[in-house]
Amino acid sequence: MPRRRPGRIRAGLPDRQQSQHSRLAIDRLSPGALSEIVRLERMRNYLQPGDTSAALRLWKDYVHRPERELWHDDEFGNVH
Repeated sequence: MPRRRPGRIRAGLPDRQQSQHSRLAIDRLSPGALSEIVRLERMRNYLQPGDTSAALRLWKDYVHRPERELWHDDEFGNVH
């Protein structure tokens, strides 16, 4: 009996659901650091899976905008 090719076997399988942790993608971060972030997001009740990568993505988008202003000197009545 001939062996079935792996591609044909995989083609018949249902698609695997991506877990919440597979969406975590932070460039140039070690696997150990990523697993620690996942652990912290699970342990802390104020964090949801993916919050850290979402916050980092928002920050990265903000600092790369050309019109950004990091702070206003006249903010909160401070004129100096």
